[in-house]
Amino acid sequence: MKESKKISADVFLLTGEWSDYSGNNILKFIGTSDELGAVEISITNNKPVFFVERSVILDTLSQTYLRKETKLKNFNHQPVDALYFNTQKVLSGLADTLHQSNIKTYESDVDSLRRFLMEKSINSQMRITGVAESKNSITKFINPIIEPIEVSPNFIIASIDIETGAKTNQLYSIAVHITGKKGEHKKVFMIGEKPKRTSEIISFFADERDLLSNFFIWFKEADPDIIIGWHVVGFDLLFLDNKCRELGISLDIARANGRVSIRQRKPSGHFISITGRVVIDGPSMLRASFFNFEDFKLETVAQELLGIGKTITPDENKIEEIDRLFKEDKTSLAEYNLQDAILVTDIYKKTGLIELSVHRAQISGLLM
Repeated sequence: MKESKKISADVFLLTGEWSDYSGNNILKFIGTSDELGAVEISITNNKPVFFVERSVILDTLSQTYLRKETKLKNFNHQPVDALYFNTQKVLSGLADTLHQSNIKTYESDVDSLRRFLMEKSINSQMRITGVAESKNSITKFINPIIEPIEVSPNFIIASIDIETGAKTNQLYSIAVHITGKKGEHKKVFMIGEKPKRTSEIISFFADERDLLSNFFIWFKEADPDIIIGWHVVGFDLLFLDNKCRELGISLDIARANGRVSIRQRKPSGHFISITGRVVIDGPSMLRASFFNFEDFKLETVAQELLGIGKTITPDENKIEEIDRLFKEDKTSLAEYNLQDAILVTDIYKKTGLIELSVHRAQISGLLM
């Protein structure tokens, strides 16, 4: 069901990406709005740009650009002209050609997404006005009027934790704790037959494929803005990504039919990009925010900040106990799994990690 109308909304941006398509540079942002929920903003008329000194003669080069005089000067106080392009690819190609000819360019390394935000004075927050189309739980704008504004975002946050068989590489369960503007929701997805003693928040599935398929459906309906967890990138989401590859399915947790990309940068660890959603990992964010603990294990941090810890105590053999619970007491395993997800939520609230991330984006102009 589609509905098109002209409206305004205040949006806090979560993710952005650019692409060259059909000879044009396309920008796509996804953010969250208190009025509309998830919002997608497409800019189809963007012109990537870099600068050269006005004295530079480019007549012998192919005319793949539009040259305009500007009032800007470089650090040597020399006036510069802007070269506008239809695509980022053509821009990069000409910049390389100029560099090979020892002709200096300015800001040719700034990608079109970041430049657009800088030139609009947008620091992760904007007011948009335009014709909107609502479809599949997201409101889409194409080339709306954009202006900077201050926004106090109210997010939907999903704390995710998984349990696995260390020796078998089997996915046992996924626990999710949802908090934020849609209220609190708890859910555990578990492999196996439904036992006599269980809870309505636990759902049981025949195998990993069935579990993941139903998890993806539920997750998209919950539609969180932010995913949090403890080593959630390098363990939980990486495991799920590898498991999906093994099963020949997609890790279907992005918005707007977008993509999930996990990459490793040694020695920094794993990084993730999910269209329309932000991932904030607990230990790395705490370190970056100058928190200090004896170690950054979930049990240690939870005990120090909250005074409570996991339901499986550190003096137990964790791996063996998880395997035993999966075989003998799946309800207790689900409770343990969910408790970890709740601990993470409470740690983020206690330390204000979400608010710190928002504040950094508002100051730096970089997306979360």
